[in-house]
Amino acid sequence: MAERRAEVAEREARETKIRKHGSYTPPGAEGLTGWALLDALKTDLPNLHGDLLP
Repeated sequence: MAERRAEVAEREARETKIRKHGSYTPPGAEGLTGWALLDALKTDLPNLHGDLLP
């Protein structure tokens, strides 16, 4: 049972990390969609870091 709880806790921690990473919006890009948002993300890419980046 403890092993299962540890697995669930680990999965939830990873999912929370991914969710936080996936909801990033560059400063000033709030409200942008489509190609404009893509361009803003590409521009900000050199400033990003973390273990979820390739």
